[in-house]
Amino acid sequence: MESGTNGLNWASVEWLIAFALVLFAAFRFIRLQEGRGFGRRPLDELMRRYAKGEIDEAEYRRTKQVLSEK
Repeated sequence: MESGTNGLNWASVEWLIAFALVLFAAFRFIRLQEGRGFGRRPLDELMRRYAKGEIDEAEYRRTKQVLSEK
């Protein structure tokens, strides 16, 4: 005789809730990371370019000042 749940018991419901929470947390984490750009911050990129010699000191200082104003 069946209990009328058609095979869905409380353990299944708990697993579904746990799975939904994990998905929610993962999507939220991804959204937060997208806001940060996943990449380097602009000042980090500027320092990297200056260190590699791609830009000179004058351009480094000028760009750093512009980025600091934002």
